[in-house]
Amino acid sequence: MKMIRPPIAYLLASALSLAGCEGGGITGTGFDKLPVSVGVITNFGSIYVNGIKFATSAESKVKLDDVIGSENDLKIGMVVSIAGSINADGLTGAATQIIFADDVEGSVLSNNIATISDPTDPLYNTLNIMGQTIHVDADTTFESNIDSVLIIDDIQPGNIVEVSGFNSGDGHIYATRIEAKKAAYVAGEDIEVTGLIKSTTSTTFQIGSLTVLYGNAELADIPNNTIKDGLFVEVKSKQGINTDGQLVADKIELEGDGTKKFEVQVDQKLELEGIISQFDAAKQTFVLNGQLVSFDSTSPLAQLGDGVKIKVDGNINADGVLVVSKYEAKKEANVQVSAFVESVDASKNTLVILGQTIQLSTSTTMNDEKDVGNIRKFTISDIKAGDYVRVSAFYDPSASAWQATKLERDDAEDEQVELQGIIINSTPESGLIEVAGVSIDISALTEFNVSIGDEVDIEGTYSNGSIIAGEESEFESRGELNGAG
Repeated sequence: MKMIRPPIAYLLASALSLAGCEGGGITGTGFDKLPVSVGVITNFGSIYVNGIKFATSAESKVKLDDVIGSENDLKIGMVVSIAGSINADGLTGAATQIIFADDVEGSVLSNNIATISDPTDPLYNTLNIMGQTIHVDADTTFESNIDSVLIIDDIQPGNIVEVSGFNSGDGHIYATRIEAKKAAYVAGEDIEVTGLIKSTTSTTFQIGSLTVLYGNAELADIPNNTIKDGLFVEVKSKQGINTDGQLVADKIELEGDGTKKFEVQVDQKLELEGIISQFDAAKQTFVLNGQLVSFDSTSPLAQLGDGVKIKVDGNINADGVLVVSKYEAKKEANVQVSAFVESVDASKNTLVILGQTIQLSTSTTMNDEKDVGNIRKFTISDIKAGDYVRVSAFYDPSASAWQATKLERDDAEDEQVELQGIIINSTPESGLIEVAGVSIDISALTEFNVSIGDEVDIEGTYSNGSIIAGEESEFESRGELNGAG
């Protein structure tokens, strides 16, 4: 299995041009003054978003794509908006309303993940779904209802895929969840895309690189029934993409007030997760999923910049700016591992794999994907020694510690383990390298040329505290991932 390599910050920065935020703001509900938290669902047993455990009840209202639903309809990896209360500990709260809206659901035009291995290529780790560039990273949750699609690499042009994530509106979506839904489009079924209109003519416009044919479409809430550039809309189609590559629109609906922003009131508390764009250190501002964010002059911004994933907390001022009271720059996974659990310490929220202690937190995405007996409210207490897990984590060499950003339990296909990361130590004369604290024996490989700082994708067996690398292992040096033998 090919693992998704962690994103490279400068590639994110070069690809980002975020023009707006997640649609479907929480307004007109009677809850307008409640704190709003926007982020990724990481676990259930209540609902975990932005590291906060929001208690739910029968009174908690759930809406998915404008349809009333239930908590059971929500899934790991969805980006949701939660209106409710947050307790003084900052770790618990109660959800009054939960809103989800997907960003695109439709036909895959190309899958670059399986074909582009050069991380300097702008299309590295991307899919093209209905003209939207879908960026995938190590923390993206994946689910498939197509028998032939087991991993993201297997997705084929023509498959119908739904995406939730951080949506730029201009055709770039940073996926937090991808679901492969059907092998092919069936005329009469809804497909949809959300974004900012551009390149408008009397009969067509574009969202991302997708051309939309709208001449016979129903217009819902469009001012003066006039399509124009800059409107933030959702396009629905029951006719699909025609032979000219155009999406034939049946309905075009204005999202919110037609601008890509959060519809919250002055002084309303907003907690927001996303990816930075338009960073301006001099002005102490940046844009986060379309929301203008401002810091005071004392805030340390050295670790921030375009392409950084961040969570901010603050209040909306009279100018509609989110004035930040605190923030957390989120470290991205730089190591991925698929291996067997050696031991678990639920009291410390840790487990051991490949001899390494893995620390979990309330922000760790937890997902049980076992074919039989999988658990929705999946916690560390459900994990046992011998379970097969896939972990994305960031490794801190100074502390020799792994902090897990995502953990998935699955069924093991064989006794092989896989580890992907950066070489931190190498002793060529003994045929040993070290990745994220794990010793790897590559002496049996017929061809290799590695150095400290190279990225490796090791497949092999784990024995006596070391991975014995197999011929499937790959080494990346100077931007290209090459087979080892």
